[in-house]
Amino acid sequence: MPGPPARYCCRLVQWCHGAAGFIPTMVKAHEVLGSSTGSYLAAASRAADTLWERGLLRKGVGLCHGIAGNGYAFLSLVGGCRCRCRRTAALTSA
Repeated sequence: MPGPPARYCCRLVQWCHGAAGFIPTMVKAHEVLGSSTGSYLAAASRAADTLWERGLLRKGVGLCHGIAGNGYAFLSLVGGCRCRCRRTAALTSA
């Protein structure tokens, strides 16, 4: 998994204030609130695309600012969307 391109230097992908934390939140919103349009899962999928494009987060291995947070985010989406590419992303982060 490549590192992030320079053009993404300001996009946040950490669990605590970025895409990685947003994904499980949107998946849970879909589970609890439902959505006839699938908008919560669509938002989670867009965040996962950002996470995947940015590559491996190199701040450590923890949930908040590390690889574990990215892996957890991808795993939470695997159950919601049943998409093979999300499963690959989750396994790559693991």
